Amino acid sequence: MMMSSAGHPVFLPAGRLRVVLCVLALAGGATVSTDRLMFALWDGDLPERPLATLQTIVSRLRSRVGEGIVLTEPGGYRLAVGFDAVDALRFERLTHEALEARAEAPGKLDAALALWRGEPFADLDSKWLRNNEAPRLTTLYLDAVELRTELALEQGRGAQQLPTLVRLVSDFPLRETLWCRLIDVLAEAGRPAEALVQYERARLVLSDELGVDPGPELQSRYQRLLGAETYTDRARHPVPQQLPGYHGIVVGRESELANLDRLLADASTGAAVITGTAGVGKTTLAVSWARRVAARFPGGQMFVNLRGFEPNAEPVGTDEAARWMLDALGVEPQSMPAGVPAQSALLRTLLSERKVLVVLDNARDAQQVRPLLPGSTDSFALVTSRDRLTPLIVAGAGPVVVSRLSRTQSVELLESRLGDAIVGDSRDVVPALTEATAGLPLALAVVAARAAASAPYGLQLIADELRDDGHALDVLSGSDSATDMRAVLSWSYRAMPDEVAKMFRLLALHPGPEFGHGVAASLLGTDVQRARLILRQLEEAHLIEGSRPGHFFMHDLLRAYAAEVTPVAEKQDAIVRLVDHHLHTSTAAALVINPQRVLELSEPAAAGVRVLVLTEKQRALDWFAENHRVLVRIVDLTVATGHDRRALELIAALRTPLNRSGRWQHWHDWVHIQAVAVGAAQRLNDREAEANALLVGARAHGRLTNYEKSIELGNACIAICHELNDHHLEASACQTLGNAASSWDRQDLAESYSLRALELYRLVGDEFGEVVATHELGYQYALLGQYDEALQHCRYALERMEAGAWDQMEIAAVWDSLGFIHLRMSDAPRAISCYQRAADLYQAEGDQYYTAMGIAKVGDAYASNGDRERARNNWIHAVHKLEALQHPDAVAVRKRLG
Repeated sequence: MMMSSAGHPVFLPAGRLRVVLCVLALAGGATVSTDRLMFALWDGDLPERPLATLQTIVSRLRSRVGEGIVLTEPGGYRLAVGFDAVDALRFERLTHEALEARAEAPGKLDAALALWRGEPFADLDSKWLRNNEAPRLTTLYLDAVELRTELALEQGRGAQQLPTLVRLVSDFPLRETLWCRLIDVLAEAGRPAEALVQYERARLVLSDELGVDPGPELQSRYQRLLGAETYTDRARHPVPQQLPGYHGIVVGRESELANLDRLLADASTGAAVITGTAGVGKTTLAVSWARRVAARFPGGQMFVNLRGFEPNAEPVGTDEAARWMLDALGVEPQSMPAGVPAQSALLRTLLSERKVLVVLDNARDAQQVRPLLPGSTDSFALVTSRDRLTPLIVAGAGPVVVSRLSRTQSVELLESRLGDAIVGDSRDVVPALTEATAGLPLALAVVAARAAASAPYGLQLIADELRDDGHALDVLSGSDSATDMRAVLSWSYRAMPDEVAKMFRLLALHPGPEFGHGVAASLLGTDVQRARLILRQLEEAHLIEGSRPGHFFMHDLLRAYAAEVTPVAEKQDAIVRLVDHHLHTSTAAALVINPQRVLELSEPAAAGVRVLVLTEKQRALDWFAENHRVLVRIVDLTVATGHDRRALELIAALRTPLNRSGRWQHWHDWVHIQAVAVGAAQRLNDREAEANALLVGARAHGRLTNYEKSIELGNACIAICHELNDHHLEASACQTLGNAASSWDRQDLAESYSLRALELYRLVGDEFGEVVATHELGYQYALLGQYDEALQHCRYALERMEAGAWDQMEIAAVWDSLGFIHLRMSDAPRAISCYQRAADLYQAEGDQYYTAMGIAKVGDAYASNGDRERARNNWIHAVHKLEALQHPDAVAVRKRLG
């Protein structure tokens, strides 16, 4: 929006000033009521004092445009400018005059159209302007363009309007008169084939969007075009019509279809490559789109199944495919040249003389396809393959990657085949069905076919069968190899070189959800560079998919097939390498996070294992966070395959990063793996390991506020300590029990456990344990209201810790306790300082939960000191962190904001 005042440009910021000025300008000097202005500004959702607010806006507008421009009138306001000073009003006047007086129309239309600046009021936030004024002006503009085109055609200069018409039929595809003018211009220019293409586009748009056929005016042009088609002598040049008939339902492929339309419209692109995994619907998409655009190829449509991935047939040779295509184009057998180079040259020559759509389905590789492609962009080639056909894309073909369907799209496909009612009646089992079929249209089609044959309970029956773990491929099998999922997946697998096929098999052993180069290298027992190359081949063949840079995943049906074809002997060694990769990487990373821990491994890594090198604390923490789910599953796999000692060592390595993560769900996982550790220790008859597992399980239950269970497990640990006469481990157990009892508001128990821990640490001469226990006892005194004793114990612990190279987490805990003590003693400034120091140390150590709670406590101290603004800022910060961790403590902190 542009304005000038006294010959100088006036800048108005986007917003309500522009809306008011625009409404006043459109009135052409007439008074605009305050009601209309308020409606244009707020669309009925008026502010508290609308009239006063409007007056303020007008006052600001006057300060921008100058005095004497915006006048106050009874009941409203008026803009003191002439009618022709407003471009929109001048545009209206010129256009109406041109529509009424044809003799003077060309000049007036040119002047009017020169004023048009695109979509009216696009930069104004006013529904009233967009819904009332904008459509009126736009319709007038389209009328002006159509009349100008008619006049240009009468003068033999219709081609001048072609760029404008091409743009407008794209912007306003439901206005039939625009399509009529575009077809008229193309016909006048001697381009009837392109005019036919535009008619077909218009027909499809009207059918898809409105469900109607073209009107009489548009149909009359189509009939004239058919009579004018002289460039193709159909008697001399056969027109192949080879597209298959019904080939399945296309659902959820709007973006892929739009991409194909874009590639076809791009004059520089003569081919598109549709790629995707087995069963994802590449051929269905190709045939559906080809039938949609067939009318744009009056020279015909060819379809060749190259059989690149079929179980019972060899791929079609390029020479054989070339002969089929030349025969379809009318080349007599005696005129057929010998050899692929000569056949390819003749094929390009014939395709350059006509506009043909060539569909090359199920290609094995680029070498099979390249000689069959048209040499000009008048014809268009559509290639489908499970291989990415990278050489063709490098040469200029447009890629269209077909992904698996989302859950919503999968449901839509089932509904399209079975009906909304049937799918709706089985809504409880549909999510399981869509997940089990991995979003593959072929698998969903098999489910739908079986369900239809077993109505009305078909979907429920299939869901029950799929719940039987590991039998999805049996459920999706059949007598026809083209619709048997196991057979379809096998076509891709059998095309792989031996080493690549072996990698595919072994990747099924990884418990997922994703894996990187190090995991793949360890599974195969090769180096990372070699693994990277093999993974690239698997990705090119769509047997794995990239999830993020350097990481991949395999969908469940492919994983199930890979597991079926993996020999037992091959699995055993690979599982050891897989476990050792995670065990040795986790141990090294845990020591980077906390170098003071003692983690010993009973065996070196197996031959061929690639251990990741993580030298920075944050990178190590990030690796554990990224791989948390996998590591929990690796623990289960390790135990299930009889490697109990490795399981115990892996669980020990996971303890530090899990503590630092702070995620509530991780503590539930920790409870699970500690129960696994207890079972592994019992099978090994390792009482010390069993006691350690019970102790860490007690800590995990304590973090989940299951204090009774925590104390139960802690006492079970102490019982074994008595059996082993292990005072040191008993001291740790007493310390854990003291924390649990304290959190459970059992201060009597907490104090006795803490005193016992201190006594035992002193007995065994563990200075570190003694100092930590002293701090814990100080905190217990604080909870009992004995602040002098509390300060004495905590200050003593802090002095000892800061004098040596102590664990920063323990030092942070002491500062946290000091903050609590000072807050209880009504010394808010000291409490703020102590809590802030604790939060900073927790942050530096990467502990997310304690950092968040430390920040919340800083807020508490500020609130106690009467500084509500800083208190609120800290609480908000803490809430955001806790909610990111999905921790229930976020609720309590958020309540403080109220």
